[in-house]
Amino acid sequence: MSDQLTSLLTQFHLTKENLTKPCSDNLFLTLSQEIPSFEVAAPYFGCTQSVIEEIRQDHDKERSKKLHMLWNWKSRNGSDATYLAIVTIFLQMENRLLAELVLKTQSCEITSIAIDSHVNPGRVSRYGNWEALNDVEKEQIKNTLISENEII
Repeated sequence: MSDQLTSLLTQFHLTKENLTKPCSDNLFLTLSQEIPSFEVAAPYFGCTQSVIEEIRQDHDKERSKKLHMLWNWKSRNGSDATYLAIVTIFLQMENRLLAELVLKTQSCEITSIAIDSHVNPGRVSRYGNWEALNDVEKEQIKNTLISENEII
C-alpha cells in the first residue's frame, strides 16, 4: 500500500477493509461532475481506444461520457470495482482531491450506518438529522463514535 493511500486512510479513519464493497451509482453520479476530463481519465479506468471512441460517439455531454466510463469500468471489473480500487486509480492520476472525495463519501456512509445501528434510542437526539449536520459536526460525531468503539 502506498504511503499516500495509508495517509489518506488514516486521515479519514478508514481501513482497506472499509473500502472493499463495490462502488455505488450515487458515487458515480457525484464523480461524473467532479472528474476534470473524460479524455484524461478514460485510460486510467482501462478504457480501450475503441471504447473511448464509442463513448464519444454515443454521448455529447462531458458528464455523460464520464458516467458511462465509470459504468463501463464497473461492468468490466465486477466485484473488484471497489472504493479502494477507485481511490487507487485517482492516486495514480495524481488527483488526491478525487481520492479524498471518495474516502469522505465512504467515511460518511460508514458513520451514518454506525449512527443508525449502534446508537441506542436514548442517544438519537444527541446527533439529530445527519443530513442537516455540517462537515465539522459529522467529523466530531465520527470521532466520538470511534473513540467510544461504536464503529467496527
